[in-house]
Amino acid sequence: MSSDATPDPLDHPLVFGQRMQVLRTRRGMSRTVLAGLLGKSPSWVKQVENGTLRTPALPMILRIAEVLRVRDLSELTGDQTMPVDLFIGPGHAKLPAVRAAIEAFPFTADREAPSPAHLGARLQSAWSARHSAPNHREVIGGLLPALIRDAQLAVRQADRAPERRAAQAVLAEVYSLSQFFIAYQPDSALLWRVAERGMVAAQESEDPHAIGMAAWLTAQAHRDSGPAHYDAADAVTMETLRHLTPLLPDAPDTVRAITGALQFEAGYTAARRGDTGAAWGYWDTAREMAERLPADYYHPMTSFSRGIMGAHAVTVAVELHAGGESVRQAAKADAKTIPSRPRRARHRIEEARGYHLDGQPETALATLDKAYEAAPETIRYNGYARRIIDSGPAHYDAADAVTMETLRHLTPLLPDAPDTVRAITGALQFEAGYTAARRGDTGAAWGYWDTAREMAERLPADYYHPMTSFSRGIMGAHAVTVAVELHAGGESVRQAAKADAKTIPSRPRRARHRIEEARGYHLDGQPETALATLDKAYEAAPETIRYNGYARRIILEETESKSPVHRRRAAELAVRIGVLAA
Repeated sequence: MSSDATPDPLDHPLVFGQRMQVLRTRRGMSRTVLAGLLGKSPSWVKQVENGTLRTPALPMILRIAEVLRVRDLSELTGDQTMPVDLFIGPGHAKLPAVRAAIEAFPFTADREAPSPAHLGARLQSAWSARHSAPNHREVIGGLLPALIRDAQLAVRQADRAPERRAAQAVLAEVYSLSQFFIAYQPDSALLWRVAERGMVAAQESEDPHAIGMAAWLTAQAHRDSGPAHYDAADAVTMETLRHLTPLLPDAPDTVRAITGALQFEAGYTAARRGDTGAAWGYWDTAREMAERLPADYYHPMTSFSRGIMGAHAVTVAVELHAGGESVRQAAKADAKTIPSRPRRARHRIEEARGYHLDGQPETALATLDKAYEAAPETIRYNGYARRIIDSGPAHYDAADAVTMETLRHLTPLLPDAPDTVRAITGALQFEAGYTAARRGDTGAAWGYWDTAREMAERLPADYYHPMTSFSRGIMGAHAVTVAVELHAGGESVRQAAKADAKTIPSRPRRARHRIEEARGYHLDGQPETALATLDKAYEAAPETIRYNGYARRIILEETESKSPVHRRRAAELAVRIGVLAA
């Protein structure tokens, strides 16, 4: 490095807060924006950065790393003794064999290479196996070494230009399959070697589809390397789109699909940058391309299709850190339109990220269960999924800290306080019980519920707090919630029998109460009553049930019930709330 080069501040000893400030500045992010994305105040960010506050706990450090797009945790913590790549999973047992095949370049062979047509058929079978297998890395890890060696041999033995181009096209797509296997494993250098070789082979082949596929994966590799590489991702994407666009009028569906996939990649990178307009603009362009494909078409490599656009919309909203919009898009997307098991699992992980952003950790974890059912290996190697799992209950202490500190502030004011202050105090007392129920602490949960009920009795009989719904009448609904969060099905049903939904004037809050009742009936093994109760929730406020993860889970589970009556009723309700197409 030249003597006048600008030093990197992160190369020098810095405390956590200073590193956070450097990384925030590099992202072009104000303290106010960072605070909003973290659910904190700008003053909290400032105090962490200037060292007034101690280094946050690990769950918050991970959250900061996600928002600032930090790949190696040591960049944020300064601890170089144990670098942690936040998006890298474990190494698969078959990785050494795949690596050996990629790195071996024998110049002689005592056998004839398979034809490109034969290799193409094997490659197609490998893609099909990947999409249908829950343990997809295990399956393609077993197929790749021979495919790689045979495709390399076919290129070396091709004598004529047309044969060589055909062999290069197959080799490029073998490298593409290899990238799916290597991604999120602890060998980034190998991933980049494969990406570069794939791009060279694709260019040598002059095959538009192979070029588009190699560019699609290379752009992802750049983008996933962090904000400093977003320009490189865009350069690859845009240059390839300029190459493919003039070919589209006479292009086969495979080329149209890879073009649409690249258009979405441009939107994905824009979302990572925080550019809302560009992100949704590229998504719209990709959707228009999807509409030009047959209704049942599904691209075997990228999963691009009409059906995937709902999943892509969830991803855009999640990358823009828009929790509410993520949940709305998740409600509209239909995972059943995604035939690929690993891609369906990936979509479930994106949905879980949306629920997590929206403050619905339980629904996020339940959605990750569905990701695991679709493809265990996808969730095992996905950094976002692991972080959601690691960070859920860790926030309960923070919730308690806020609740208790506020109660300590409000309690001395109660003797002369107006009803609004008494009501918000009661609401906070119930929140303490709610969190205790989430922890599984039965005694504390019902103890705080009793305290909140006593506060409710100090309010006028007809009083109803306009923001929290706290009142005498709401305590029955709150009792149902406590029992449900304690996973006590029988007690939930008993409390539901005592609660009177008619005492809740708010339509959305009444719908929320009906959903909690339905959860209780479902826990108690009464699916038909649960569905009937969700009908009542829909009558009260359709949008509340449409965007509630618990309600959607019950409905979708019952669409697969052994009972034809339950399946039909659940399907009808699923169509009404937009979970399934009519």
